Amino acid sequence: MNRKVCMVTGDNLHTAKAIALECGILGSNADATERNLIEGRAFRALSDIEREQVAGEILVMGRSSHNDKLLLVQALQKKGHVVAVTGDGTYDAPALREADIGLAMGIQGTEVAKESSDIIILDDNFSSVVKLLWINLIMDTLGALALATEPPTDHLMQRLPVDRREPLATNIMKRNILIQALYQVTVLLVLNFWGRSILNLKNDTSDHANEMKNTFIFNTFVLCQVKGMEEMGINNGH
Repeated sequence: MNRKVCMVTGDNLHTAKAIALECGILGSNADATERNLIEGRAFRALSDIEREQVAGEILVMGRSSHNDKLLLVQALQKKGHVVAVTGDGTYDAPALREADIGLAMGIQGTEVAKESSDIIILDDNFSSVVKLLWINLIMDTLGALALATEPPTDHLMQRLPVDRREPLATNIMKRNILIQALYQVTVLLVLNFWGRSILNLKNDTSDHANEMKNTFIFNTFVLCQVKGMEEMGINNGH
């Protein structure tokens, strides 16, 4: 599944290009072609059909207005793309509403932007979107497979009716949840405090070691959730 990040900014095209190169939106100067870079006024001057044709190639749009962002979203959707938009200002609201997924900034975002969005990024960090996507891809996909491949439980038909006042979680379920939570917290705390030694990162720079350690902790957390879903049956009281 292909994913592409586009930057729509009010800065001039030269500044926008430099930011895109630093962020990795443009891999190199070779990617900074006329097809990938465009000014807002040039984009809005195109016809609807022409906008659809060029929208998929655009990586950076400079000197753009908030309406240009909306036009880009609409053009991409007409081409069949699923579009997510980030924004923090009041004038971003139309694009946030129009997008398949609107993401507003939680710290600097206006109330209008937050109300128009589907998701609020609490730390105003764009990388949180990537982390959220990774968590959903791994946990939802593998979790659904774990539930879908679980064999049928025949003895459910022999169970007596359950009183409506009975708790949803049985004692066995509560015990297993507590054990799983303690296990995961212990593993993550060990990695947090002694991760540099465990991963043999003592000789690395502090920034690189922390980046590697935090990445390992994050992926360990995700895989712990997947493993827990695979091992805990939902139909056998576990």
